[in-house]
Amino acid sequence: LYIIIITSDYNLDYPKIIDSLSKTLVIFSDRFLINIIVLLIFLYVLGHVVSFLSSCIIEYFSNCLFRYPSFFLLNRVKTSFMYYICNYFCMTDAVIFIWRVLIAILLFPISIVLLLIGHFIRINEYMTRPFDEFTIHNIIIKQKELLNKLNFQEDKLLSEHTDIHSIIMYHVYYNIEDRRRKADNYIALYGFLRSLTLIFCCNTLFLIMIILIKMDINNSDILITSLMFVLSNISFMSFMKIYRRFTKEDYLCLLTCKTK
Repeated sequence: LYIIIITSDYNLDYPKIIDSLSKTLVIFSDRFLINIIVLLIFLYVLGHVVSFLSSCIIEYFSNCLFRYPSFFLLNRVKTSFMYYICNYFCMTDAVIFIWRVLIAILLFPISIVLLLIGHFIRINEYMTRPFDEFTIHNIIIKQKELLNKLNFQEDKLLSEHTDIHSIIMYHVYYNIEDRRRKADNYIALYGFLRSLTLIFCCNTLFLIMIILIKMDINNSDILITSLMFVLSNISFMSFMKIYRRFTKEDYLCLLTCKTK
């Protein structure tokens, strides 16, 4: 179309046609390239923001509700409906209590499942199942040997609120070469699923708010909201699986592999 317009105006002046066309293509390509660069930078920053927020919200929610994987893998706790409620809400600090309530509202799709029905349908117990007694016993022995080797004081470190896995993770990562590549893959997948959970939860809450505001529910709204609800729970359970497996394999590496 551009060539036809130019030729009609300039009476088949081909040099001018080529010159005008080339200038237009240069302008278009420059703008397109700038837009792509700006978009990539924006998405890169946005990805880091979402990752940070998911660590402050999704990971925090998980650790409050279930405690660290280093705890539930090595402790056989008798759980109940009130066990999870108390784990999450029983706080003496009012500010922390309000913060946890706000997070539970934001993560409505997963909090309503895990806090209200997760125990009864055994999802919570499945995600936090511990090692067998034999493995727990030997891991604790290895754990104490490692702490003595590193000159740590056990009485100050080993409590139910201590993330002992952080120490073991760094020890295994830097002393067992075969573990590093797999650990890096787990960390990337762990962060991706954590961010995905936050995105699906926010989308679900947003769709519910839109439905309540417009007060006009149709089949497509119900379908999309239900899909987001299901995807939120699938993403969180996948996140918990990687979270547990990553910690589990570090413990098994400590138990079975020789370190430097």
